[in-house]
Amino acid sequence: MKKLLIIAFVAVLLFPCSYADDLILSRSGRTDYQLVPAENGTSKDVWNAEFLAAFLEKRTGAKFSITPCATVKSDKPAIFIGFSQKMAERLSALPFAGMKDQDHVVRSIGKDIFLYGKGADADFYAIVEFMEKCLGYKRYQTGIVPEIPKNKDLTLKPFDFRFSWAFHTRDITNVYFADYMRGATNVSGGSCWRFRPNRFHFSLKNNTGIHPAIPTVWIPATHTEFKYIPRNGILTDKNFAWVKNRDYFKTNPEFFSLGKDGKRHPSHLCFSNRELRKEFTANMEKHLEYLGREDVVLGVSYDDVATHPCECASCLGLEKKYGTPSGPILDYLLELCELFRKRHPATKFHYIAYRKNQTLLPPVMKKGEKLPDNLLIRVCPIGIAWNKPYRSQKDREILKRWTEISDHVSFWIYYPGYVNFAFLPFVSTSVEADNLRFFHECGIRDVFFEYPWYGSGWTQGTRDQDQHPINFSDLTKHIFFRLCKDPKQDVSALVTDFMKEVYGPAAEQAQVYHRELDEACCGKNLCDIGVSGRSFDKEFAYLTLPRLRRWSGIFDNMMKLTRPDTVYRTNVEDLRRSLDLAVYGRWNELHAAYPDYFRDPSIIRKRIGEPTSIFAARAKEYLAEAEERIQFAGQIKPLPEQFKGIEKSRIIRKIPPGRIIARTGGWGRQEKIKDNDAAFGYAVSVVKPEKPFRLGFYSKDSKITRTIVINPENMVPGKYQLYFAGRIRPTPNSGIWFSMRSWEPYMPLNTVYDVDATNAEYECWVSLKFPKDYKGLETDQVLCDQVIFVRQ
Repeated sequence: MKKLLIIAFVAVLLFPCSYADDLILSRSGRTDYQLVPAENGTSKDVWNAEFLAAFLEKRTGAKFSITPCATVKSDKPAIFIGFSQKMAERLSALPFAGMKDQDHVVRSIGKDIFLYGKGADADFYAIVEFMEKCLGYKRYQTGIVPEIPKNKDLTLKPFDFRFSWAFHTRDITNVYFADYMRGATNVSGGSCWRFRPNRFHFSLKNNTGIHPAIPTVWIPATHTEFKYIPRNGILTDKNFAWVKNRDYFKTNPEFFSLGKDGKRHPSHLCFSNRELRKEFTANMEKHLEYLGREDVVLGVSYDDVATHPCECASCLGLEKKYGTPSGPILDYLLELCELFRKRHPATKFHYIAYRKNQTLLPPVMKKGEKLPDNLLIRVCPIGIAWNKPYRSQKDREILKRWTEISDHVSFWIYYPGYVNFAFLPFVSTSVEADNLRFFHECGIRDVFFEYPWYGSGWTQGTRDQDQHPINFSDLTKHIFFRLCKDPKQDVSALVTDFMKEVYGPAAEQAQVYHRELDEACCGKNLCDIGVSGRSFDKEFAYLTLPRLRRWSGIFDNMMKLTRPDTVYRTNVEDLRRSLDLAVYGRWNELHAAYPDYFRDPSIIRKRIGEPTSIFAARAKEYLAEAEERIQFAGQIKPLPEQFKGIEKSRIIRKIPPGRIIARTGGWGRQEKIKDNDAAFGYAVSVVKPEKPFRLGFYSKDSKITRTIVINPENMVPGKYQLYFAGRIRPTPNSGIWFSMRSWEPYMPLNTVYDVDATNAEYECWVSLKFPKDYKGLETDQVLCDQVIFVRQ
């Protein structure tokens, strides 16, 4: 009996809660509660209190006064936000005992409420959990602020919640306030590091506030070698305008990589060169002077070019020493870390383990030896299949090896298919969940999610960030942040909860579509999908005609189940857009297979709307090509005889853009011409043709220009003829041009460029029809009906 009394006495000391008392938060729109911010009184502490006060007023109709710690009334209950001496007195316990960084607490003792946490932003996370767990408010979507439930008489039962994060840093592309509410941390963007969140705007129905303007430092952390040592005189990042020498390849060619041809090339830096290291280090120290602070993370990594770093004897020796192609840059980083540890101890470095032929493989180190604490490793295996669980892939061993030699490893999660066709139906919730669990098992502390919402291209001013979602992008974010808190959560329950909140009466149908789409993309998909997708014959082969027909019927039902002018209908329409884009891209086949259902493509096109954001170029090109196929349906001719026997997946057929262009200076017009002889039923006219005729390839990225000359004796007048344009290597900013006098039409090759194989080469064939008696006059009509690329 005495032991039981002792146990009970200790329990009262540790948890002095009066669970018998309900908490009357408001009655008839009035409250006795005072909001007490942390006593250090920073702008962020005050902002947290103002934010909660604004929410509580919307929730109860009562005005909650914000009371400084010094004037807290002892006879009134309080909501304490963050640490204060008054809070500690009423808590009667050590508030942070046993807590780790970012752990947070939501609890009541007697009539008082305590919302606090340890470390940056933890107080705010406690507020959000209080709003969700106790006040029934949950933010599911980035753009839409849900209705705040209102109740002038609000009584809460006693509560005691403790929360922690499985991942210390939860980073996502383009963080907005809703992401911050769900758990985004103070680091933002895979190519940069921000210290503290940007000025987040939030809206609580007629109430707008701004997150405290804590200074933001934006420092690119990936693909940085040519930011500190510019190679060609071109300023690619205004944040590095302070670098004086912008043309090092001209002044110091020895700083750059040696090719197998024995020549220096501006593809990478030669990191074994001692003078290059001195210059690079000096420029990094100038960067700290420019920033006016040293508590930053500076990136040291190769540019995004997939070539082997350097063939010089010194670099190859360092490769052998460390057992990885990244030997030279790692050797420099180890030297740099030691130097800065003494000179600039607050500064850290970021290294991206990216491509296998460059930096992905970890160095071979002695047993028990670790990389320096001021070196942050971000594993980013760009070449893997992102629709398959990472634990089932060979590269998983690389991640484990990194975690053995570093205590500061993060993982860069790509979203599959986002590069070229982010707008087509795709979801990988099952893989996303399994990957986060695996990363947690491996001891990964930080995760960054490069995520495709921003590339969707559909914008309207009705949402917080002026952008409508595409696919299940909101669900993807929701699952990401939930599992970052606890990877063991039941994902199916999270999905069900999300569907009910976002799609209302259409939730069950939305869940069916989500389940079938996930199975098609991941579970039953034999095709590996990387970070890019561009073909219905390969990456998007799961978008079969029967599936597109079935899913269209599901959305018909969802539209019937939701009333117009409701948020549920808007969300269904947003979700359907990606399916409509797939239907529009395969309209001819669908119309032939299901003529009674797919009757009028203009209905689909109207529902899709117009892509208007700065990321909409690919969507516009996709729609233009789909419209051309629909317009000239049934007139597509097979590939010429010379391409028979070549694997279909290696061949890309494209038509130059056929828009009408008004040019100044009498340049004439470029337009589509209906032509029964053309491969697709139409061709595009060349502006200002010349004699001899010239066309070519140009890359803005590599500064490569190739010109092909077609002399009159090689022309076949009155019929389409293939002309070999050579072997080319597309880059993100490259294209095929026609006529040196106009460069019109110009066909961009961003959808031919493969981010998974940036060195991929193609044989290029251009199909042209010249008129009889061609003279190279502006009135001569030269037509192009297709360009054929054969991957080598």
